[in-house]
Amino acid sequence: MSKWHDRLKRKLGKFAVPCMVTERWLQFSTEGWARLHEGEYITLWVMTRGADDQPKKLCKLIVTREDLLAALELIEKPG
Repeated sequence: MSKWHDRLKRKLGKFAVPCMVTERWLQFSTEGWARLHEGEYITLWVMTRGADDQPKKLCKLIVTREDLLAALELIEKPG
């Protein structure tokens, strides 16, 4: 990874996943929200920088850990 990406990751913290081409990122909750029959619920926010250069929430998502992992498994690795 680039030095820029490493600095951004440190700035946003361990629970953030930055976009590689925009000033947006996914910000995960530090804890699972609940475990129900659908799976373990996780809260995350789609974030950006506001006009004042401070973090700004665009929207909140509640997804399951299982759905996230299953979707990631489907993505083909580059050749």
